[in-house]
Amino acid sequence: MSFSQIRIGSIKGMFPDFLIWTVLPMIPFIIAEQWWPVGVAPRWRDYSMNILLSLSTAFLSLPLGTAAGLWSGQLRHGAPL
Repeated sequence: MSFSQIRIGSIKGMFPDFLIWTVLPMIPFIIAEQWWPVGVAPRWRDYSMNILLSLSTAFLSLPLGTAAGLWSGQLRHGAPL
């Protein structure tokens, strides 16, 4: 498989798991922060920015992880183990 095929397949399979592991765990903290704010309670727009930042981080790190996996597969043939 080529690099772009692997990346597209990974993006397609990543979306449901990404919501489960990043957005859902934030919900109790969002509720607690709205009920008992330390200072001024954050707006909903602030939470959407956090979610967008975590989405962009995951999708930007995906090509680097794919490249590292392909590169290590090539190195495996030359490794003495």
